Amino acid sequence: MSRLKVNLVTPERRVLLREVDQVTAPSVMGEIGVLADHLPLLASLKEGPVGLFDGGVVEVFAVSGGFVEVD
Repeated sequence: MSRLKVNLVTPERRVLLREVDQVTAPSVMGEIGVLADHLPLLASLKEGPVGLFDGGVVEVFAVSGGFVEVD
């Protein structure tokens, strides 16, 4: 199965760089779910949880805004 390369950054530093199976994020238009081979996407984020799914483990990060880019 293909995996996603996730680069989670703040204005100050990189928080995380690794591969996962799936990402969920709170966009201003609703929750986004991203799997490998997703079409390109650029969306604004609102405050909420970003979930990184790796096997049966989910790691959650809080965001206060920003954007998500899939390429």
